[in-house]
Amino acid sequence: KYGYTHLSAGDLLRDERKRQGSEYGELIESYIKDGRIVPVEITISLLKRAMEQTMASNADKNKFLIDGFPRNEDNLQGWDRTMNGKADVSFVLFFDCDNEVSVQSSLGLT
Repeated sequence: KYGYTHLSAGDLLRDERKRQGSEYGELIESYIKDGRIVPVEITISLLKRAMEQTMASNADKNKFLIDGFPRNEDNLQGWDRTMNGKADVSFVLFFDCDNEVSVQSSLGLT
């Protein structure tokens, strides 16, 4: 409706972890198993690749809604270092809700 392509940082990481021949797969796997945040350079690389692939297939698809990123200050600084001049950030959505609402949403009940 609004012309945005949804990109989920988590989905991109999970897909890359499973992809045959992935240069990042094993590293992503170890970070996820240990409950650590994957290095920002990897996440941004996957986001950038997904954005480039989307725009290559349809030049009109140049607006993105990125879900689950940035997760912390390091992510934001990494984005600024890597994507400065390559992507304009128009706005940020931050949803603040209590734990019960988060659980219900995660379970697809809302």
